[in-house]
Amino acid sequence: MSIAREDIQMKDETRLALLEQSIGHIDQTLMRIEKRFEEVDKRFNKIDERFEKIDQRFDDLNKSINLKFDKIDHELLSIRKEADSNFKYLVGMILITLLPLLLKICHIVS
Repeated sequence: MSIAREDIQMKDETRLALLEQSIGHIDQTLMRIEKRFEEVDKRFNKIDERFEKIDQRFDDLNKSINLKFDKIDHELLSIRKEADSNFKYLVGMILITLLPLLLKICHIVS
């Protein structure tokens, strides 16, 4: 009977040792997986930084383009105001020139 108990006890110790070994292997595997995830996370962080730099460059470019368009809009508005002023002047000159002529024509006709 003592041989059977020693045999059972040995089997339990063997199982326990194998279980501890399996747990150790699982722990090592999980640590390797965690390390790989950390490496992947670092790569994603680098990619995020690159995208942030690109986004900043696009923002700067957008501001630059907007400033140039604002300047062009201001220049076009100035040209339009000048053209309107010149058109009013031209219409005034035409009326001043044609009014006496129209009065003479009306006087001759009547």
